Amino acid sequence: CCTPGKETCGKENCFWETPMDITDEETIWKMLMQPMTIVKGDPRSQFPIYEKPDKESKIIGEVTCDSQGVHVIETLDNGWAKVECYSSSFKGSDVEAYNLLVTGYLPADFLQERKVKTAYGLVVDKFTQRLYLFHEGKLLDTLLVSTGLADEEHPWNETRSGEYVLNSRSGAFPSEKLICNYGIRYNDGDLIHEVPHIPTSSGKNYSTTEPKLGSRASHGCIRVQR
Repeated sequence: CCTPGKETCGKENCFWETPMDITDEETIWKMLMQPMTIVKGDPRSQFPIYEKPDKESKIIGEVTCDSQGVHVIETLDNGWAKVECYSSSFKGSDVEAYNLLVTGYLPADFLQERKVKTAYGLVVDKFTQRLYLFHEGKLLDTLLVSTGLADEEHPWNETRSGEYVLNSRSGAFPSEKLICNYGIRYNDGDLIHEVPHIPTSSGKNYSTTEPKLGSRASHGCIRVQR
């Protein structure tokens, strides 16, 4: 209901009332098990978020359909909903709102509550470049990751913040000369996968990517240590 660095909304059990304590398993698990509100549609597409409850108003952000969660602030009588989320604009988008936290409007009919699976939950902390794996309410493991390395020329490389469900297993896929194993898609072009390797006659060479774990290095995907 709130975001870090902003004043809290006053809701009971607001997750962001205090800095995240990853060892507070009860609070983290409660947050991970909450149903998500998603936008109905093709998971490989984005839905526009409007500045005003009017399709003629400015588009200020985009949300990925089916897998990205939005926070519904208010449902209006005119069929629109006021929502907040991080914009999932990708390279080539006309909106160019790359990972911006936006508050805007979209038609309420496109919203749907989605229950989450209750065995596992993941928290990725982009500040520490760590993935925290929870299983049935307990912290099971902590893994090094590399999220997106963005700069002025490549702002779309930033790994999008927010809440997501893993929605399809893609398996291994190529990225230039690298192979990324165990890919699971969660946000259109962004996947979570094993740290990439270069295939060689003697096996897999991780020497160009593994030393970067614990720091930003990808094009937006989440690379996870073996």
